[in-house]
Amino acid sequence: MNANRKRTLTISAAALFTIGCVIAFNLFNQRPNKLAHLLSLPPLEKIENEDLQKRIESAYTSATYGFQSIGNLDELSKLYHINGYLNEARECYNVLIQSGDGNPKHSHR
Repeated sequence: MNANRKRTLTISAAALFTIGCVIAFNLFNQRPNKLAHLLSLPPLEKIENEDLQKRIESAYTSATYGFQSIGNLDELSKLYHINGYLNEARECYNVLIQSGDGNPKHSHR
């Protein structure tokens, strides 16, 4: 096997591996994570402000789909809390406390 053919095969194998990793990541990132089972759906019908609806929906999706993101759940809890959706905020805080990330602010809120 000559050097050019060997290099071409190596590049092709690396490209196929990379494409496979990207496809696997995208497929996994579309699946609900364990937070989706712990949180109720956002009360979008109660929210009159369209921008707030979009922010809450985006934070909910980021927290409950794909790789679990405690940071996104923290953002969602703050949005609920600041805007007066205290039951939803309490639910998020309970999940954050159960996650064991060790942030003392969650139990304080």
